[in-house]
Amino acid sequence: LSSSSAASDVYKRQYQRRVRGVNADFTQWHTIGVEWTPGNLVYTLDGNVWSTVQSNGVPSLPMGLGLQTQTGTNCAQNWWNACPDSSTPAQVNMYIDWVAVYSYSP
Repeated sequence: LSSSSAASDVYKRQYQRRVRGVNADFTQWHTIGVEWTPGNLVYTLDGNVWSTVQSNGVPSLPMGLGLQTQTGTNCAQNWWNACPDSSTPAQVNMYIDWVAVYSYSP
């Protein structure tokens, strides 16, 4: 089973939204990471970079981390995910073993 994961970063002051997606077998455990430094986001899956964002729109002030899952999507607006059909489950679960947040010091 191959499914996709998407990452987005939204910063309200400038409201710049960027969406990136990666395909993998998410029925298996993975290590997912986001390395956030001023002006730079690096998304990783099992230690491999799958997307980067380099922009002065990436904030350098403290922000929060959100983890979520959903089944189905508005595929007319969300190009990174397939449209729901009869095989789409009514409910999905996300299992998280652990989360670590580290401070940045240049």
